[in-house]
Amino acid sequence: MDAKPTPLAPAILRADYTTLLAIQNLSDYQPSNPTCALPQLLQAAADMSQAEQAELEAQEVLREARRRRIAAGHTFHTLILAAKDHVIAQYGADSLAVSLIGLTRRSDYRWPKQRRKPGQGRTKG
Repeated sequence: MDAKPTPLAPAILRADYTTLLAIQNLSDYQPSNPTCALPQLLQAAADMSQAEQAELEAQEVLREARRRRIAAGHTFHTLILAAKDHVIAQYGADSLAVSLIGLTRRSDYRWPKQRRKPGQGRTKG
């Protein structure tokens, strides 16, 4: 099972770019490994730059999509609240329709019982 590579720290990548600039200034640089030749290093740097740009653009697209989803959610919720108010207005606060939309009917609330004051009430006879 291959592990996913983790992103390199920005400090490491800055150091790599500095190294690339230094290698470009070496006029007699001839590596024994052809994959480390200057054109391959420059291409790898360009590929990385393009990948970073693509990632930034994708993050912006995601940010905009998230903003639209949140706005649509608020609009939907506001309309549902208004619809609930209309159900209450149309059918009444104690109707079955009110309970069907998830609200509590007026008659389902428990009203507090009146307490009798001491000395008032039934007398034992």
